[in-house]
Amino acid sequence: MSDLNRNSLEEMLDIETPEITIESFRETLNKVKQIEDPTNVLTSVIEKAGSFLDLIETECVNGAMSARYAEVAANILNTLITAANSIVDNESKTFNDKLKQIRIYQRDKELEQKDKELEIKDFYYRSKLQAEQGGNTNTTNILVTDRESLMKYLQKGNTKELGDK
Repeated sequence: MSDLNRNSLEEMLDIETPEITIESFRETLNKVKQIEDPTNVLTSVIEKAGSFLDLIETECVNGAMSARYAEVAANILNTLITAANSIVDNESKTFNDKLKQIRIYQRDKELEQKDKELEIKDFYYRSKLQAEQGGNTNTTNILVTDRESLMKYLQKGNTKELGDK
């Protein structure tokens, strides 16, 4: 199959093909993303409906009001209210889902902390039980602290080598 000559096709069909650059394509893509945002869609629809309702209002003032105009105005207002309520409901559900995810994450962290505390208690009571049963009298010191307190202690110079007493 032979390659088509675009220039001759443009002449035959009387079509102009604009040159598309990456920058213009990105701009178009950003505009489309902005249009897809529900709040932007609702805003543009409200603006269009507002201009139409203004037109109906001027017709009413001029004395050319009909029942059809009132019906159209009522339908526009009902549609806008329904759309706004659905968008608010979707945003609320999204916010609640994010809040639940944060709570689950916090609960997982709390459970990890409880597990660590149980491990420390288990180790402590096992060593205590061994000492009472006369087994190895191995003394183990457990240090439970936060990082900031430990760094302050070490900076004060209160350190001793393990062999020093």
